[in-house]
Amino acid sequence: MRIEEDDTDIGDDLRLYHQDALFTGEVVYRDAEDRVISLVHYVAGITSGPQLEWYSDGSRKREGTSKRGDAVGEWRSWHANGQLSECVLFSQSGEYLRRQRWDRGGNLTVDKSYPDHGEAN
Repeated sequence: MRIEEDDTDIGDDLRLYHQDALFTGEVVYRDAEDRVISLVHYVAGITSGPQLEWYSDGSRKREGTSKRGDAVGEWRSWHANGQLSECVLFSQSGEYLRRQRWDRGGNLTVDKSYPDHGEAN
């Protein structure tokens, strides 16, 4: 199910509700000019699944996946000029594994790994 942000409420438990029930599905967020700027997936009122954001001109801003409210896997962000600005890798439990950042010109400015945050085997 896909609904608009205006059709949702945040409960006292900080979960997302639609028609007084915990929401599972996709919520569309729009800017003041009614352009879609974000699509967020929820399961039982908690972000879970693909998360997509765009600048008002329609170019990519950020994308990644969440699981039970935590960022997991690879998340990417872009500068407004379309250049990749950040790539962050999270474990399946939401811990940082690696972070890379680039300036607007495409030059790598940060490249950091978090070896103590890997998955336990």
